Amino acid sequence: MTLRLGKEVLSRIGPQLVLVCHVVGVLISFPAAAQSGAQAGRTSPPAVIIRSVKVIPEKDGPTIEIMSNRPISPVINKLDRPLRLVIDLPNARISAHGKRIDFRDEAVSGVRLDQYQNDPPIARVVVDLLKSRFYSWDATGNRLMVRMYTVESHLDTAALENRVHSQRSACRCSSQYWNVRRGGTGG
Repeated sequence: MTLRLGKEVLSRIGPQLVLVCHVVGVLISFPAAAQSGAQAGRTSPPAVIIRSVKVIPEKDGPTIEIMSNRPISPVINKLDRPLRLVIDLPNARISAHGKRIDFRDEAVSGVRLDQYQNDPPIARVVVDLLKSRFYSWDATGNRLMVRMYTVESHLDTAALENRVHSQRSACRCSSQYWNVRRGGTGG
């Protein structure tokens, strides 16, 4: 009798149990399907191709010229131990894996290029430094320039800017004085 009751109960809830299992299976697979559907609908732009990297020696320090097939904005970090300038190029690919550029000066011991990461793609240029350098960057079209300069040249530039500013202020005062002496209202 117990077996028969079990069969009766099982026969009544069997279709409901199958339905519950099916619903649970659909709910479990839904987030994965939704996620892959969202990724399929969200296409990232094609990666920028790095065409060339050059080191241009200049009076105040070297400039790294990076040419690409489209404009790019770098993420630059200055790191210690060892001292280096790391130029990351997001969504970019470089074909020169593990390449070195033969360049040395009093503050730079070498320049390395590599594909740092494949997904998402990040190309990387590392400037190994012997001395601390300031840097700035600018981009025009498909050309990115990362300029490095010595602390001394930066201080000289800042001092020159301060002198020019002081001279402008002095000229403005002289001009105001001249205008006042001539009966004007000042400059």
